[in-house]
Amino acid sequence: MLALAVGLPALLLPLGARANGAFPASGQILLDPTDASRMWVSTSYGFAKSMDGGATFTLVCEAAIGYGGGFHPHAAVSQTGALFMGLSDGLAIGRGDTCAFERASSLEGSYVIDVSLDPSTGRAVALVQPPNGAAPYVAASEDDLVSFAKLGVDLPEKLTALTLDAAPADPSVIYVSGILDANPPRGVVITSVDGGGVWQSATVPGSDPRTAPFIAAVDPDDAGKLYVRLNGSPGRLLASDDFAQTFETVLTTTGFLHAFKLAPDGKSAYFGGSVAGLNLLDTTTLEETALAEIAARCVALDGERVFACGDDAADGFTAGVSLDGGVTFEPVLRQACIEGVLACGAGAPVEELCAPSWPATAELLGVVDCSPGNGGGGGASTGGSSPGGAPAGAAGGSGGAGAPADGEGCGACSTSGESRDGSVWVLGLFVVAYGRRSRSSPRQLHRPEGGR
Repeated sequence: MLALAVGLPALLLPLGARANGAFPASGQILLDPTDASRMWVSTSYGFAKSMDGGATFTLVCEAAIGYGGGFHPHAAVSQTGALFMGLSDGLAIGRGDTCAFERASSLEGSYVIDVSLDPSTGRAVALVQPPNGAAPYVAASEDDLVSFAKLGVDLPEKLTALTLDAAPADPSVIYVSGILDANPPRGVVITSVDGGGVWQSATVPGSDPRTAPFIAAVDPDDAGKLYVRLNGSPGRLLASDDFAQTFETVLTTTGFLHAFKLAPDGKSAYFGGSVAGLNLLDTTTLEETALAEIAARCVALDGERVFACGDDAADGFTAGVSLDGGVTFEPVLRQACIEGVLACGAGAPVEELCAPSWPATAELLGVVDCSPGNGGGGGASTGGSSPGGAPAGAAGGSGGAGAPADGEGCGACSTSGESRDGSVWVLGLFVVAYGRRSRSSPRQLHRPEGGR
């Protein structure tokens, strides 16, 4: 399953490390439920797309989708295979060959902070901040992203919204996290149990602009049980089993907690970060099991396969797959093996906007020929072990699990690795967002990449 001020994250990065405002990194792995051969990897330089199960990847650049400048959207995939994501000025939708992206007309001009999909009903929900300082609200689409309608009433005007999720067991239960402008400002989760008709706010213990709360997941079978990740180091995971009225800390990690993904039965969860590596949590006993020593920026699940976003330099992959429950990983995507811009016809936005910038992007990523006979296939190493301790080998494909709704985000993440997921960054975003709100302009607040 966020970027607060569009230009601010880039200002916080070393000049030599920018890739369109951020380190080259991965933030979400999205699986198409309609086509087992198609998958997406959200990166800090656009979306890498595979149409052959991860064997090869091509790029859809930021400009063709409609964003840039260090902004990193959170995306999801609909039940018909459409890729959609929130932008600072609306919601973008890529259907079919994704050579062009359409916009949701009813959300145009608004900042779409977060998106989520209920795989059981196909309903998409979006967290929306209108322009001119108006109160945020939740919108939903029941017609495969064709139209969005406001659900219920507005959220509090003084809320800097961050993430949302609808409960899989009961779509009328909706959770929104954010920072409430109070004295002092505090992190909150705002809950509706009637589809947005009434919202009830509760403070998240230990949260503030420096340790902002992000919804990590909602239990698949219990609409009243959710998990909230606190930004900051050490990372903390809180749980509530009473519709976000009270919380308890269930997990503390070394370094930032970037990735969190519940298993389909809710009885276990994968979690991790750049320091902590990938781990497994028994959500009943709270027992932790260490898995792969990778910079786990995001996690996605597809049957027996565990996908993870990694650090290309340290782990040997930008996105990898495990067939042994997360103990070892094989590369699926290496940034140096992206084969170029997605092939589209002349005049298509992807061709017109991405092709001119590809040489500079390729140089930044260190792109080489990864075809057989020139160092191996695009998604597989040829032998030995990857730098992160994961043995290399033939990468697996992708299959129909649908988009991770919690933002593997690297929101359930964030995205693009959360290299900017620090307290100074989140505090700066809040300051900028509040300053803009006080001047009656949109709040540019967005979840750190990699996870919720």
